Amino acid sequence: MITCDPRHQNITPADTVIETPWLVVEILSNSTEATDRRQGDIGWQIITLSPGDPVELNSVEILTDFAAIYEESGLAF
Repeated sequence: MITCDPRHQNITPADTVIETPWLVVEILSNSTEATDRRQGDIGWQIITLSPGDPVELNSVEILTDFAAIYEESGLAF
């Protein structure tokens, strides 16, 4: 998640709600994929990527690769 709100400069694990996120990236797990694939009701755009695919996040002007999304998640693809 990325936020540009100055109130969120110093968040901690105790902070459970960020009211003004700029970007949210969710990595689906196999067990919750069917539930998490909701589109339209909350304005999310679902993009399915595969290893090797480039990732362009226009709202924050980032062009990266698929593996970098997973890099700090602790998950392997």
